[in-house]
Amino acid sequence: MTVWLSDGGSRRGQGRNLLVEAAAAQLGCPAGAITLDREDGGRPVLGGAATGLHVALAHTREGAAAVACSLAGPVGVDVEHLRELPVAGLAARWFAPAECHWLAQQPPEDRSAAFLLLWTQKEAVGKALGTGLRGSGLRREVPRLAADADEPRPRPVPGHAPLLVTAWSHRPGLILAVAGHAEAVVVRDLAG
Repeated sequence: MTVWLSDGGSRRGQGRNLLVEAAAAQLGCPAGAITLDREDGGRPVLGGAATGLHVALAHTREGAAAVACSLAGPVGVDVEHLRELPVAGLAARWFAPAECHWLAQQPPEDRSAAFLLLWTQKEAVGKALGTGLRGSGLRREVPRLAADADEPRPRPVPGHAPLLVTAWSHRPGLILAVAGHAEAVVVRDLAG
């Protein structure tokens, strides 16, 4: 599974271009040979030379974009900029009680990062499953990681084997998660 990550002021249109360019690079074909469509739920689907390549796309408000590509099966990706959040209130509203308890046990300075590690995993898993966060997706169990999780290591998604999820602080200020059926994740960081 390969993830392309860009900070280039990406917005939705630019993210779609990144998606097609990433697929072309993954397959070694011209971008013009790839078509892009969407399923009813919004998931991108590639055609033409990229038929059968599974892809996912994520954006941040701050302009980062991430694209995941896999031939092994459905894939999901999410990216968030690290920022201070009202963790207790958000967690109580969206997460399961055990996750709220775990977050409360994290050092105060690490709680926002820990929250975003859970959130990005839930987003990535939902995209890989094709459900997004619908149907209690934010209460879906995902692995709990230390807030300083900087080494990507795929972990099984409880109740959704053989789906794996990897989440980490990719670089200072950025949390990245990817879900799919491949154990190895390669990141092509396009930030300069």
